[in-house]
Amino acid sequence: MKVAIAAILFLMVLLHLPAFAGDLSPQDVEHGKRQVERMLADRPGMAVYRREKDNQAGYVGEGDAIYQWAVEAYAGKYVGERVFWVQGDTEGAEACHLGVSAFGLCGVLIRDSSGEGPGEFEHMWSSFFYEVMNMSFATEWTLAEKAALDRSCSADEFVKRCAKVEWRALGELVRLRDEVWLPWAGRAGVKSDARYWHLIGQEGFEVWFSGYTDRSGYPWQPFLEGYEGAGKASNEFKKRFDKIYARRSAAGGR
Repeated sequence: MKVAIAAILFLMVLLHLPAFAGDLSPQDVEHGKRQVERMLADRPGMAVYRREKDNQAGYVGEGDAIYQWAVEAYAGKYVGERVFWVQGDTEGAEACHLGVSAFGLCGVLIRDSSGEGPGEFEHMWSSFFYEVMNMSFATEWTLAEKAALDRSCSADEFVKRCAKVEWRALGELVRLRDEVWLPWAGRAGVKSDARYWHLIGQEGFEVWFSGYTDRSGYPWQPFLEGYEGAGKASNEFKKRFDKIYARRSAAGGR
């Protein structure tokens, strides 16, 4: 049965494991390389770029800083466990990620815009950076999920909490553009377009969030539907527990 994309996106941000600062093992790194190669094979638009000076093709390889960053990301450096490349349909979203409790693994999906224009190389890479950073905020996502399940926050409060996590991920995206992408792009001769990095200003979260007034769009959707879905799930679990408790009570507490 096909599940609504809003529900899927909500499940994707369920329980994440906390990030760790330990060293990556050789096995972790090998896993990371395999996932990067699969990503580049499935998204050829991320593997080929055009040099600004002569419009000649360049190819992302192991010597590139963005390749090395991706290897470490898939190896688990930023999330706390190994991440998997998932070849799937994002159903219109630029990218999304899978959470542990809903899917049993951490994974990244990126919309395939290969062939839609030379800028899509940078667009898809920025989406990848963003989703990895989004996954790295494990504690924040878990607390938001718990609040939705136990109804300790309102629907609007839940949307705002989720939006703030993603706003923080956008802040990390700005940092990664400055520290990783732009130095690499300068060496490779690739022109960068700031539009693909969703650069946020210095005005702070409240001002940024106040700009989203259309409740039919982001961030109200998918998180409002996610909140309602969490309530239905919580009620279902409670009903099941009450039935089990009633049967045990009737049997003398066994």
